Amino acid sequence: MTIFYDVVGFIIIVAGGYAFFNTFDFLAHENFLGAIFSFLSAVILFVGGINLLKTSIAAKLEIMKERKEK
Repeated sequence: MTIFYDVVGFIIIVAGGYAFFNTFDFLAHENFLGAIFSFLSAVILFVGGINLLKTSIAAKLEIMKERKEK
């Protein structure tokens, strides 16, 4: 399951990067409302991806702890 969290976390972070890049496209066309929503979605995607990666790392550490106890 941790591999799934890693992959999905990185995909979400990449989507956040694309949304952040898209913010500048909206600003170039003077679409400020679209830029605000794009920036907010980029921040949400970044935070969600980072949270998934943190969960994945915590699960890996828990698995390593269980193996060490055996």
